[in-house]
Amino acid sequence: MAATFNPQAAADQTRNAYRSITAQLGLLALDTAIPEALGALAEKAVGQTRNAYRLVTILILIFAVGFMASAFAGATAPKTQAACEKAGMDWDATASAPTVKCHFRFA
Repeated sequence: MAATFNPQAAADQTRNAYRSITAQLGLLALDTAIPEALGALAEKAVGQTRNAYRLVTILILIFAVGFMASAFAGATAPKTQAACEKAGMDWDATASAPTVKCHFRFA
């Protein structure tokens, strides 16, 4: 990303631009008073948009991790003694059927 967003700097810049324009229009004798509540409403809308963006980003990351995990979950333990030994694992002949008979070797 090229630059980071600073909400305080953006608010200050907007506030200064508003004051500059109203001062210039005031010289023309035009009444341009905008309620301060409108500025607060705009700041609130920007904050809510930023929060929604963060939430969507987090949800996308969660789904991506979930799909990647399921994509790599296809690797299963070998089912035969020959396949187990070929994979460099230990075969446990005493294990019963519901448990895994092929185990990783730990040094």
